[in-house]
Amino acid sequence: MIYSRRNFLKAASSGVALTVIGGETSFLAAAVPPALATPMTMEKATFIINGKLHAAEYEARTTLWEVIAMQFGLVGTNRSCNRASCGACSVLVDGTPLYSCHTLATEAVDKKILTIEGVGDEKNLHPLQSVGFTRMAADCGFCTAGWIVTAKGLLDKNLNPSEEEVKAALAGHICRCAAYPNIVRAVMDSAAVLRGSKKEVVPETDSIIHIKMPMVRDYSTTGGHLPGPDVVEGLSKTVTKKWQGYPPENLNVLGKLLPPLPEVAMPRFTGKALYGSRVWFPDLLYVKFLTSPHPHARVKDVDTSAAEKMPGVHYVLTYKNAPKLQRANVARGRVLPEPLPQELNLQGEVVAIVAAETEDLAEDAAAVIHVDYEVLPFAATLKDTMAPEAPDLGNGKGNLIRHADSPKDFPHATWAEQRGDIGRGFAEAATIKEFTYRFTGGVSVPMQPSGSVAKWDGDRLTIWGMGQGIYPPRATLAAALGIDVSKIRFINKWNGCTFGAARMAAERFYPMIAHLAKVTGRPVKVMLPKDQELAQLQIKPETITNFRVGAKKDGHIVAIDHEVFVSIGDLEFGVHADGPGNAFNQLDLYTAQVPNWRSTWCAYRTNTPRPGPSRSHIQQETKWSWENMIDEMADAFHIDPVQYRLMHITQLTPADTRHLYETMPTVEVLEEGAKAIGWDMRNPVAGGGPGRFKRGFGLGMSQHHGGNMGYHEGEQAFAKLAAEPGANIFSSDVDLTADGNVTMKIALPDSGSNHGTALAHLVAEMLGFTTRDHIRLIWGDSDIAPLSDEWFGGRTITLQGAAICNATDKLRKDLLARAASVLKTDPSHLQMRDGIISSIEDPKKSTTFAMLAKANNGLIRQTGRGTTNGERTALNKGVGACFVEVEVDTWTSNWRFVRAVYTHDTGLVINPLVSESDMVGSLVESTQVATDSIPWDREFPGTRHYSVGYLSYRIPTIMDVPKSTQVYIDSLEPRWFYGVKSFSETSIGSSGRAAPKWPNTSTATP
Repeated sequence: MIYSRRNFLKAASSGVALTVIGGETSFLAAAVPPALATPMTMEKATFIINGKLHAAEYEARTTLWEVIAMQFGLVGTNRSCNRASCGACSVLVDGTPLYSCHTLATEAVDKKILTIEGVGDEKNLHPLQSVGFTRMAADCGFCTAGWIVTAKGLLDKNLNPSEEEVKAALAGHICRCAAYPNIVRAVMDSAAVLRGSKKEVVPETDSIIHIKMPMVRDYSTTGGHLPGPDVVEGLSKTVTKKWQGYPPENLNVLGKLLPPLPEVAMPRFTGKALYGSRVWFPDLLYVKFLTSPHPHARVKDVDTSAAEKMPGVHYVLTYKNAPKLQRANVARGRVLPEPLPQELNLQGEVVAIVAAETEDLAEDAAAVIHVDYEVLPFAATLKDTMAPEAPDLGNGKGNLIRHADSPKDFPHATWAEQRGDIGRGFAEAATIKEFTYRFTGGVSVPMQPSGSVAKWDGDRLTIWGMGQGIYPPRATLAAALGIDVSKIRFINKWNGCTFGAARMAAERFYPMIAHLAKVTGRPVKVMLPKDQELAQLQIKPETITNFRVGAKKDGHIVAIDHEVFVSIGDLEFGVHADGPGNAFNQLDLYTAQVPNWRSTWCAYRTNTPRPGPSRSHIQQETKWSWENMIDEMADAFHIDPVQYRLMHITQLTPADTRHLYETMPTVEVLEEGAKAIGWDMRNPVAGGGPGRFKRGFGLGMSQHHGGNMGYHEGEQAFAKLAAEPGANIFSSDVDLTADGNVTMKIALPDSGSNHGTALAHLVAEMLGFTTRDHIRLIWGDSDIAPLSDEWFGGRTITLQGAAICNATDKLRKDLLARAASVLKTDPSHLQMRDGIISSIEDPKKSTTFAMLAKANNGLIRQTGRGTTNGERTALNKGVGACFVEVEVDTWTSNWRFVRAVYTHDTGLVINPLVSESDMVGSLVESTQVATDSIPWDREFPGTRHYSVGYLSYRIPTIMDVPKSTQVYIDSLEPRWFYGVKSFSETSIGSSGRAAPKWPNTSTATP
């Protein structure tokens, strides 16, 4: 049944009946259509919004948010949960903060309403906006308008609030990026500015320990940090100039504390950041979905005749009349599921799409659609899909995924790898232990509702999307619609945190939303509610991990038999179990000293959401079991967990050809993290403290890629890799204009990572600036930005960065050559500083960037390109750790996150202010994913909670975030510009074991 405000307000007792007869399920309309077709009571009223009068006509059930955003176009107030549980939509009504998504419009008539547009604009910023910008109090920014309005309500009444009062006022606000510490500081500092006790707020970090490693060293390296100008890479022995010619010394901009680029960050504080959900036109049509209530079913028939007659309905799409996609809906080589399939693999699959004048009218129409389902057998858990009597979900192929590369000697595995003689290893072991760990699944829920807006102008389509790129989804959409890509303008500048999970939820339906806009002749918008969004999000899947571990008397492991079972939904490939990839990381971390091991991975089809990136990929769901195993082995031998890890982790040595990584400071990450948390004060006896509330320490480690570092144009490997089919090519333009400013043009949207800010630091440093003031950014629009791949997996700084650095290097050399011609000297005799190029011998002999650009008709442009894969990508690794202190209530089993030390193998830290904010978010988000499962109904497998919203997850609020310290191990990557590497995802996989909450069983065999 669809629960709506209409049903609530009219108290309609003749609801939709659900009947099951002979394996068939039907929604029967019966007497419902006449009742539902009766128009709602209409009201006319005047609203005082931001000091101006606005008149509106609306239905009695219409919310205040719908009037503000849908009728008046004041879209700065974001709607997220639509369940009055997140605070994003908050406005002040007569000075009191209210959730506008669940406040009826009639309740606010003739009252004074304040939205983010009335707080301040770019020319007249409120301190909450200007200080919030300086304090990095927004990452993605989707929640920002809501908390700013609420905080203003607090400060209007109390200019000297305590930290506890600030937290209490904002307790009803969820920030999925977990910028909570900076939000609190921003409100406290804004209060100080307003009462006159503080005049200036400067950027500063909260708690960072920075361990700077030397450029030349003979440890934690395969040779790249030895003396000399070159580094010899991998088994190919490729000679690369160290630091790409830009060593990490005498730096002016890199390492400085600077807020994000204002063109990206400031609109988040003023309500001007154009998320897809903020796009508005006066004639917009709104979309609602009808979804399946069954874990597995086939649609036999759909009758939309009653829905098509409903007031305000313009079009209804089902499998019967949906456009046939001209080519497979393919994204990154993977076929996206059909938007309107007849066979429905999980509860929540879409059966019909209704476009109407309002969301309420579309929802009314969806409620009277008659659907005949053939209910099919299902298996929603690994236990069920692996059972002997399990239904065949593979249409004759069975439930286990096997592919061409699956091992012939392991017929029951999707992928396997082994080293040594595992039988001999167990024979030599003095102790053998067995462990089983179960992870029930997790998902990162985006703040912004997944969706899009489509608008046609003649034969040209504009899509405002939500995801992690513009060109790959544009190409996918063009192929699906059978039109040339030049006919599509794709815009995606800001996202309200996609986490990777939301990408498919939007992309899957682009063709349908575009089609609806075409056939109706109106722009069309979809914003998925959280319960429907869940079925479309990519998730961290259920896994079962078995270990059999053999060790000598001193605790050294000599044999490991590692077996993983993973749920993959209806995908036709093994995902985690397809091959080594990221799944190999934790195995690689802990088997360097283990002579005999075997790892088998078994992927099974299930009636569940599809796995994929969800705030990183192949991390907590596989790595936490390794950390549990290591801890249990340490306990068995009465060895400190840190010391036990030091006995087994990979430690790089120049002679070891198995680990040809240039930087992976495993020892430093462990030892510095332990020092920062005060590990030596740990009670080694679990639960050994007195009293009901007991505190304890935990830790976890993670090995991951360091940004999938690739190659840039000009390097020998680039041409070969770029020519391969399906190559991931990243492009950037760097423009110098006659005003002396430098503009970066990139395709990538910003979801809160502020990667454009990091790239701007690099460009400023390479061009000799001592500030970032002359660097600009244009991004996220296919009419402006150069063709480029999308970002994912923490790749931005090393792959989009490859293109940016390549273009900037070209521009630097071009400017030196031009200046040399003007100054009649050799380029090697010139220097750059703050837009001036001068002779080293005679600084008065000079020219400027601006003069050179003017002499070239006002513009000097260079384009750079980069790509991934190849040996360098495979050999780019990072390592991280998470140390936590938690408090457990032994009476209730409730636990509290007290504090954390998050340790990262960083490379050169480009901007500590932004990186700290990002890592606080990483810690909180990944802990939430790892400690609270997807909101499935445990009593009825395959079904979800009745109404999924943010309260269905244990999402941390401003009251829950621990005090955290970031430990940066400045390891320096010698193969890349300034020693930079990515660490945005390196440590994420470590937090899961640090504060575990999964059921696990273990048995020991002596």
